[in-house]
Amino acid sequence: MSPEHSGDVTGAALQLRGVTKRFGSFTAIEDISLTIEPGEFVTFLGPSGSGKTTTLNCIAGFEEVTAGEILLGGNSLTSLPIHKRNLGMVFQGYALFPHMTVEKNIAYPLKQRKLPRAAIARDVAFALETVGLTEFKDRMPTQLSGGQRQRVALARAICFGPPLLLMDEPLSALDKALREQLQLEIRRIHRELGTTVVFVTHDQDEALALSDRIVVFDKGRIVQIGTPRELYQNPENVFVSEFVGESVMIAGSYADGEFSTEAGRFSTAAASSSPQWSGPAQMMIRPERIGIAGAEASAPASGDGSGDAVHSVRGVIEDITYVGNAVKYRVGLPGGGGIVRSQDIGGTVGDIGAPVRLSWNPADARILAREDA
Repeated sequence: MSPEHSGDVTGAALQLRGVTKRFGSFTAIEDISLTIEPGEFVTFLGPSGSGKTTTLNCIAGFEEVTAGEILLGGNSLTSLPIHKRNLGMVFQGYALFPHMTVEKNIAYPLKQRKLPRAAIARDVAFALETVGLTEFKDRMPTQLSGGQRQRVALARAICFGPPLLLMDEPLSALDKALREQLQLEIRRIHRELGTTVVFVTHDQDEALALSDRIVVFDKGRIVQIGTPRELYQNPENVFVSEFVGESVMIAGSYADGEFSTEAGRFSTAAASSSPQWSGPAQMMIRPERIGIAGAEASAPASGDGSGDAVHSVRGVIEDITYVGNAVKYRVGLPGGGGIVRSQDIGGTVGDIGAPVRLSWNPADARILAREDA
C-alpha cells in the first residue's frame, strides 16, 4: 500500500455460497449466501448468538465451514489456512504486542511478508499518517488511550493493503463520544483506501452510521439485506423493524387493504406496504413520524398532500425520558405501543398515566406479518 493508491477501490469482491457452520448438533449459521462488491462497506448486525461473528470467523479462517464456499476476488478461501488468506483483521480487544512500540506493531505483518526495509518504512509511515498517529510511533501500547490503541490496531490491519478488512466489534469497549469520533475516522479511512470492509456489531446506530449495506442476522440466518435507509424505512419483518430503530407497533389483523385492531379500522391504501396476504399483522410507524398531543386534541389534517385522512389512536403515557434535544414518551395502546418522540421539550403533553392521542399520515405506516401468531 502506498499514498499514490489513496482513493482508489482496492478491495476485492467477497462471496459466500451456502455457508453453514455446525458445532456438534448445534447449527450456528445455516445456508448463508451473500455477495459483497469491491470497496463496499458491509455491516453484519444482529443480537448475541445471531450468527454474525461466526460468519466473520468463517471468512477469517478461525472456524472451518461445515458446508458451502467462501470466495475472495473469485478465488476460494474455504480450505486456506488463516495466514494464507491475506486479510486485515481488527479485534475488539486490540490484540497489540505489549513489548513492541506502535511503529513495530504496525510493521509486524509487513516483516512477516518479508518486504524490503524501505517498503516497510514507507507503508508504516503511510499507515501512521492515515490513522493520525505519526507522533506516537515510539510509544508503547500501555502509554496510549483505548482509542489510540484501536487506531494502532487499524493501522496494522491496513498497512499491507489487504483486499478485505474484517472488523469484529472494534468500538464496543469505547465510550460513546470516542465511538462516534472513531466512526467518522473509519468512514474517512474507508473512503480513502477503497478496501472492502466487513464490520460486525450489535449496535444499530453504529451500523446505520457506517454502512453501505447492512446484513441483519437472526438465529443463524440472514433475515434482510439493504442500505441503512432501506432497512429503516422498509423493514420486511417485525424483527428487523424492532432491531433497526425504534417503532410504535399496533397488533391487529389485515385483509383486503384494511388493518383492524382494538383501536379501530385503518385503510392501508396509502401505507408504505399494502400486502397481498391476509391474517394476523402489526402496523409499524417510526416515532419521528408520529404526532403526540393531549387526548382531547383533535387529529391534525394530512400534511403529505395525499388527501388521505390522518390516522389516530388514543393511548396512555407509560414512561417519559428526557434525552436533551427531545422527550421520549413510551405510550401504551390497545394492541401495542412503543416510543414516540416530541421535539417540543418544553411542552405539556402530560405526565405518566395521562391519556394522549397519537396521529400519523397513512403513508408513514407499514403492515407486517405478526411473528407471534
